[in-house]
Amino acid sequence: MRDYDELFRTLPADELPSGFIPATLTRIAHARLARARRMLVLHSTLFVASFVALIPATQYFLSELSRSDIFQYLSLLFSDGGAVMTYWQDFSLLVLESLPVLGVVVLLSTLLALVASARTVLRDAGVFQHPYALSFNK
Repeated sequence: MRDYDELFRTLPADELPSGFIPATLTRIAHARLARARRMLVLHSTLFVASFVALIPATQYFLSELSRSDIFQYLSLLFSDGGAVMTYWQDFSLLVLESLPVLGVVVLLSTLLALVASARTVLRDAGVFQHPYALSFNK
């Protein structure tokens, strides 16, 4: 691989063509916009997919939650709070063991993908509204 930094340092300034610097900056701007477009398409697709996947993930979590006995244990909290306060360590472990862990992981990972892709889409969409980016947007 060539060492471009060394090449540009040793190149005399009088040998540069007249439009070298603006042409280089224009190519860099085009490359950045092309990368932003690719990332925007990729993360927009991920956003739509994670938004669509949020519905089955929520349904799966709710079905797993209804199958677990967590609601019975939580109702014990309201019906006999004194016994719960006496055995709070055992009760908290019982509630944690009855949580549907896979459903929680699926739902939270889908939400994380949705938020992360939305953040990136909004960041990359802002590149196209910059005044200098619009001049290269052809």
